[in-house]
Amino acid sequence: MIERKINLNIVVILIIFIIFLSACSNPTVSSETLADFDSWEEVVESGRNKEVTILMWGGNESINKFMDGYVADYMKQTYNVTLNRVPMNAPDYLAKLINEKKTSVEVGTGDVLWINAENFRTAREGDLLDGPFIE
Repeated sequence: MIERKINLNIVVILIIFIIFLSACSNPTVSSETLADFDSWEEVVESGRNKEVTILMWGGNESINKFMDGYVADYMKQTYNVTLNRVPMNAPDYLAKLINEKKTSVEVGTGDVLWINAENFRTAREGDLLDGPFIE
């Protein structure tokens, strides 16, 4: 049980972190980075009352229930962030990213992407991901 809680905390922290870096799906939100804030509290506050769309593989019912239930409920109760999970297969979300890049879409349809190593490499090599975000 402790391991699952630690994993959940990591997932939630990563989602929160990416929410603020992506400026959520609201086009009126500025594209601030962590460097624009003086404290983590300011980062958390700037993300309140937002909706975040996560594109992810939807083929595992347990993961779907975990994301739609526990993670979404935690995000809503703790930060008033609405988590919108969009189940997609890797070729579908990679095609979506490619099309959005080709058409110069500034605010994409997804804020967060659940991606594995092979598809990450493909997306990274295609310059489809924003980054680096750890500087």
